[in-house]
Amino acid sequence: MIKAIPKSVRLPGFKVKIVQLDHDDFVDDFGRAKGAWMDEEMTIYLDRSRPIRKRRADLVHEVGHAYLDWQALMLGCRNVDAKG
Repeated sequence: MIKAIPKSVRLPGFKVKIVQLDHDDFVDDFGRAKGAWMDEEMTIYLDRSRPIRKRRADLVHEVGHAYLDWQALMLGCRNVDAKG
């Protein structure tokens, strides 16, 4: 049983919007990435052309980035992002 990708997820203290883009639009914006976390927009972008199971894995990965960015903010380390 594979459920649909949600339109948003709630993390401690904030809500993250989830947007699924058509493949060409996704590639234009994010290149070869599988998913993207945009902290300024509080949004995760996914490539709609990927199979649902892979999109779910991509979503979990990007939620991890969102959570680590939130944690850095709470710890006063906002200048260091979770991407690198």
